[in-house]
Amino acid sequence: VLMYEERGMMNLDGLGKPVEAYRKYCFNTAKWPVEVYFVDDPTKKDLQTLLPELDCHTSFFVPLPFSDGTRADKADLGTSQCSRACFEHLCVEDLYSGEL
Repeated sequence: VLMYEERGMMNLDGLGKPVEAYRKYCFNTAKWPVEVYFVDDPTKKDLQTLLPELDCHTSFFVPLPFSDGTRADKADLGTSQCSRACFEHLCVEDLYSGEL
């Protein structure tokens, strides 16, 4: 597993000043496609943890279906492997999307 933490200031419409935001994720690379879990999300504590061997609570967020492909190298040195994953997550009325 890979643990990932985000911290920063978030600007929301209607609020006069930014608010501090924090989120921690777990990337479960033992699954394919790789699964991303929320870590210690207080709104998900009623769900069974997905990785009980960890010292934290984990709940499902999104799968990351990486696709393998080749692309031509700009320096014309042949081809190189690249992978990318796109995801979407509907949270109440907000749609989050991303690409790795």
